[in-house]
Amino acid sequence: MKNLFLLFKVLLFLLPLIVSLYFGGNVSVNVLGESISFHIMIAVLACEVLICACSAIGSVIRKIRDLFGGKVDYEKGINSLQLALSGILLKDTDSAEINIKKAKKHLGDIPIIGWIEGQIYLINNDHHRAKSIFYSLCERERNTALGAYSLCKMASQEKSPADALNAINVILEIYPNSVDLAFQAISIALRNKDYNEARRHISTIKKTKKARLVEALIYSEEGMHRDNMALVSEACDLAAELTKNSVYYADYLIKDKKYKDARRVLLNAYEKNPTMELFCRYISCEHDVSNLDKIRFAEKAIDVSPALWIGYYGLGEIAMREDLDKIAFDNLLQAYEKKHYDFIAKKLVKAASSLQDPKPQAALDILSGTLETENVEFVWKCKNCGSENAKWFSICPHCDRIAEYEPFERIVISSSRSLTYTDD
Repeated sequence: MKNLFLLFKVLLFLLPLIVSLYFGGNVSVNVLGESISFHIMIAVLACEVLICACSAIGSVIRKIRDLFGGKVDYEKGINSLQLALSGILLKDTDSAEINIKKAKKHLGDIPIIGWIEGQIYLINNDHHRAKSIFYSLCERERNTALGAYSLCKMASQEKSPADALNAINVILEIYPNSVDLAFQAISIALRNKDYNEARRHISTIKKTKKARLVEALIYSEEGMHRDNMALVSEACDLAAELTKNSVYYADYLIKDKKYKDARRVLLNAYEKNPTMELFCRYISCEHDVSNLDKIRFAEKAIDVSPALWIGYYGLGEIAMREDLDKIAFDNLLQAYEKKHYDFIAKKLVKAASSLQDPKPQAALDILSGTLETENVEFVWKCKNCGSENAKWFSICPHCDRIAEYEPFERIVISSSRSLTYTDD
């Protein structure tokens, strides 16, 4: 189209010359009393050259004017824009409004100006007008996502998951590597039980450290929702640390009397996220399992996490029930050496008292000495926001992010006191 227009201009330029050449004739001009005669085509050509020269000179003058005058306007606009942003940060809406009008005068209605206007309305609690501006920005923007991002934040604050998800998808089309937003989209999709939408974002997070855990969580949530054990099993293979999923799958295997497989699932989960609940479930999968078998299972749990107190404490309790006093004392002593918890100390004193004479020196020291003890609460701690929860959640209820929980032992009271054995 551009070439066709250029050809039309050339033909329009040549047409007068062709016409003058066709009709011919001379033109006479009187210059200082002398008559000068020349062909009419030369006169036409001279006029066209004069017109082109005037046009070129005018273009150069406009460029010079734009170069200096335009630069001044541009600098004024940028300065006003900076002042408007400062007003937003300081919540000074009057200053922001004055300077954003100046910036618009010099720079035009560019997206960043629209975004600042929206922020002004948000500060003034005029959410309706702010949302209207952000929607307008979404329609005008091509390579930026100011409007969509602002809508996403508004939707998150207003607890509008569908609107937030739509805004995130708009942003991801422009910035496909926005990993944090992809995680947020997955969280929203899982809350809405839209598992296809959640899976759609796996490719974005594939290279991150959380990818394996998040992919497993999607399989887990869908599998438990649809009672699809193939998906639950796949989640266990991908991330055994998803405690809720592992327990769910183990319970299914126990109902099917696949106790060995259930113990394998629970032991893998215990190795990743060692808790007393998983330990107890692991050693007592079968209802009629003997205490001696439980001791054997407890020893396996100790082998996978030898640095923890849980296995030794659990084994010590079982040994006490079987009147295996020496085994009980030795394991409870190891548990206490790893953690000075009050309930371990009480069991240790009881085990030391139950030992037959002659008692070993370690038992005599405990019975005659003072033990340091600590009261503790066991919670799940979110790695993202640090919040503590009594239960394991797939989506943290505090920060609304994919849960990366770790077992957390919070000391309530630390003290040193003398413990004496009692039958209770």
